[in-house]
Amino acid sequence: MNNEEINLIIIDQDSLFWEGFRYLLEKNRTIHVDIVTDDKTVFFPLLEQPSEKIVLISGQFLQQYKREFNNILQLPHLKGMIISDRSENYLSDALDVGAIGYSLKDMSYEGFIEAIRSVSNGLYWFHPHVTGPILKEYVRVMPKIETRAKKMLAHHFTRRELDVLNLLAKGYNNKMIARELDVTNFTVSSHIRSILKKCNVHDRTAAVVKAFENGWVKIDPKIEKEVEILDEG
Repeated sequence: MNNEEINLIIIDQDSLFWEGFRYLLEKNRTIHVDIVTDDKTVFFPLLEQPSEKIVLISGQFLQQYKREFNNILQLPHLKGMIISDRSENYLSDALDVGAIGYSLKDMSYEGFIEAIRSVSNGLYWFHPHVTGPILKEYVRVMPKIETRAKKMLAHHFTRRELDVLNLLAKGYNNKMIARELDVTNFTVSSHIRSILKKCNVHDRTAAVVKAFENGWVKIDPKIEKEVEILDEG
């Protein structure tokens, strides 16, 4: 899927919400909403058609047809992205079926466009609100691996790469990292490529998970409190 045209199929029963959003999306001229539907007799045949597209799936439909989506999202022309309200969390189910994106209905227009473009380029994009519980669990186990972490940091990353990795762990995108570190987007992309290579992974989500597992990311004590606030919404 290229950046010139992104085709979406939206599977959700909230058609009124999406019709309004469709108008905003298509003003972009590079994003086209093929259909908004909650009818499985319509959307499953459409997804099987061999044309590249992103499928946006509401959390409720993901749970209802999890087995079917687990199979269909393995098709090479599809990229899956889950949509939910802030009060819901279907992250585990999303990862199980191979979705590479997770966004919220109350996101800004700009944030939603960024999420769609990231997914269209094969990049993982998960909203920090739904990844908060995972971060909280890693905060809990961090003291157990802190000693090993100190030995490994110097052998793996430069200081700047660690700065980038810490910001990735907080859910920052490339533009936010560039702004925070006062560097160019190109420099951020270069650091991320180096991080992925050193972590021996193909995407930033896997790099963050591996960094937490090995203690490469140094977590500020206040992060746990921030995650608790995130959980409360």
